Amino acid sequence: MSEDGALLEGNPAFLRLLGVDAIAPATQTLEPYFQPEDYAQLLSQLQQNGQIRDREFQLHRVDGNTIWVQVSKTFNTIDGVTVIDGLMEDISKVKQRETECQEALEELAVAEEELKTQNEELARQNEDLSQQKEALVVARQTVEAERQRYQELFEFAPDSYLVTDAAATILEANRAAASMLGVQSHLLIGLPFLNFVADSDRQELVAKINEPRSGDWVREWEVRIVRQWDRRPIDVILTVAVVRDCAFLNAGGDRKGQFVALRWLIRDITQRKQALTALQASETRFRQLAESIEDVFWMCDPQQARSLYVSSAYEKIWGRSCASLKANWQEWIDTIYPDDRERVREAFFTNILRGKYDEEYRIVRPDGTVRWVRDRGYPVKNDAGEIQCVNGIAEDITERKQIAAELHRREQEFRALVENSLDIISRFNLELRHLYVNPAIEQATGIPQAHFLGKTNAELGFATETATAWDNSLREVLTTRQCSFLEFDFSSPDGTRSYQSRIAPEFAQDSSAQSLLAISRDVTEYKLAEKALRERSERLKLLSETASALLSTEQPLALMNDLFEKLAAQLDLHFYFNFLVDERDRQQMWFCCKN
Repeated sequence: MSEDGALLEGNPAFLRLLGVDAIAPATQTLEPYFQPEDYAQLLSQLQQNGQIRDREFQLHRVDGNTIWVQVSKTFNTIDGVTVIDGLMEDISKVKQRETECQEALEELAVAEEELKTQNEELARQNEDLSQQKEALVVARQTVEAERQRYQELFEFAPDSYLVTDAAATILEANRAAASMLGVQSHLLIGLPFLNFVADSDRQELVAKINEPRSGDWVREWEVRIVRQWDRRPIDVILTVAVVRDCAFLNAGGDRKGQFVALRWLIRDITQRKQALTALQASETRFRQLAESIEDVFWMCDPQQARSLYVSSAYEKIWGRSCASLKANWQEWIDTIYPDDRERVREAFFTNILRGKYDEEYRIVRPDGTVRWVRDRGYPVKNDAGEIQCVNGIAEDITERKQIAAELHRREQEFRALVENSLDIISRFNLELRHLYVNPAIEQATGIPQAHFLGKTNAELGFATETATAWDNSLREVLTTRQCSFLEFDFSSPDGTRSYQSRIAPEFAQDSSAQSLLAISRDVTEYKLAEKALRERSERLKLLSETASALLSTEQPLALMNDLFEKLAAQLDLHFYFNFLVDERDRQQMWFCCKN
């Protein structure tokens, strides 16, 4: 109660003590419930500083009964206002017991034993009463602690809370509200909350808070407020509820009671709106991207067997409308080539749970043409790990398949050509190790084809001169990035053979050299034929020169002998014969000469 005796608040036990359902705060007093002299004494003692405890008075209840009460009080200051906290308890039973005790004393002479028993009982009752008083003190302390705790919860709550009157004038504000509005808490008291609402929303909010309020009236509105110190607009959601002094349910189920205040919960949704705006922009960019790429982006709910989204590329690749797929998700299964259908169906419903769906299959367009697609998908799960939907991308790989088939055919042709070539075809890496050799190498060297892979010429045991010549030529090609030619002799199982090799660099997509290709041809027969032709030319030249000399020489025998020696040297003869004919008698003479 206030210092002038006006009641401010009473708990349900106090109301039951008076025998009333409610009190009128700030207007009602305790005067009607006490004798005038008792009330004057009670008010005087309550207004004195300090505490009073255990003052007893008679209280007249509304129902006409008179009871004894015991009053205690303390002073407290709340928000700068001094209030009197009082504790009033019914001690009628105690008074009654005291009366009984008095009567028992008057009968002491008649029944001492009975009095002794009653005294003992009274002692026990007094002990119980003391315990009850202690319990009441503890209860009061507990109530005060709870009130303080709830006050702290209100004050330090992370959300912004206001309490206003019916016209939205601020009565209470916690720290979060003061921070949001940009005004200190104590300065907010008495200010109209509407002053903080943006001009564009103010009139609409006034109309909403002035609408009829009945029962459990709770409304939620989205408005924009303006923080005072920096004038920054803040988007908030207001949750407004009516506070009533004593609520009860009427026959219609509505809560009734006198209006006390409006309670406001203010939540800042600026970041949420910014995130929503960013999300909408992201979705717009996503749709623009999805609609512009040639691949099909799709979303579906396999549990509900329905399509959630499919990009326009579906119409180009499948030859069907997006609307038809959204209307009938089964259309996707039906368009799969019959030989691939069950494989793809099983892979989708099995592998999508593992997040590994990736299949290539054929589809049949309405015009009967067949296209190849690569379809990949992954599940999108919620926090509980449940699949919400499946997202995926399908691309038309028909051209790639055709290119791959053509490439495979050409590779087969090239492999058949290389594997059956009489020339030795080799590929080296940048460390000059064999990456590949064709079967001709085995016939030329007597070394198994597989033995070459991963080894250098030196590691294969080739002659040092041959291995060094090869290494120098390979390094030269890597350095100059130009083709090079190499001639060398090699001791094969069939004897010494002569080879001519052409070495060319192979480049990666970034133009860097990634390997070397060498083609070696056996030119032994060509070399022998070339040598024989050269020797024959020399012999013919010698014979021609000798024939010319015979016409002018006087010693033909010596000239012929010289001719035979030269021919023997050229032909590597160990024996030769000179046949001379005596022109005079046509007699043949034999001369044998050993070289």
